[in-house]
Amino acid sequence: MQRWRLSSYICLSSILALTCLRQFFVSPLEDTMANTIWFFIQVIPLILPLSGLLKNSIRSTLLLSLASLLYFMHGVVKVYDGSGVVIGGFEIVFALGLCVSAAFVVRGLREADSYSSIQPQKGHIPL
Repeated sequence: MQRWRLSSYICLSSILALTCLRQFFVSPLEDTMANTIWFFIQVIPLILPLSGLLKNSIRSTLLLSLASLLYFMHGVVKVYDGSGVVIGGFEIVFALGLCVSAAFVVRGLREADSYSSIQPQKGHIPL
């Protein structure tokens, strides 16, 4: 499960870096303040469930997996629009990687949770 968690961190940081690159260098807005606000609006869906991924929360990790699909759709729009084919392609790859790796992290957390609930406690005699 550690490999999937590492893959999630790598894909998450790559999506954040691509968003920063696109927003500030490739196609920035005219106003710096508006550009910064628009950047934070774009990365909030990834930043909010990040603490749950760090704390091994199943719900937050699942939410992160679902939020990555927004970036997948954005990448598909950019590729078919023709305005950002390379960055859109990378966004598709990293978003799918984040979705799959976060799903496997959720699977591992659920298996670990069900395994710990099956184990009898000390002093408990199973029937």
